[in-house]
Amino acid sequence: MRRVNKQELLRLHPELADEVIDVFNLEVFIYLDLFIFSLFLGLLLHPLIDSVLWSIFVPLCFFIFFFIVFQIIKRKFPDI
Repeated sequence: MRRVNKQELLRLHPELADEVIDVFNLEVFIYLDLFIFSLFLGLLLHPLIDSVLWSIFVPLCFFIFFFIVFQIIKRKFPDI
């Protein structure tokens, strides 16, 4: 197995660092995190809430609320 010196690689190919940063800044990851947090909230609330409808409704409201907040922040600060 070949060893890779990361500093040397970045020094020779700085565009690789830009590509990695661009991938990590994709909105897909933000939406995926929000979806996973909503599922986790639903799993945490499931034993506390007797109704299945409420255990779906609360995480759904959480997802929608923070989706809207993210859209507002994105429009107000487009360079973030």
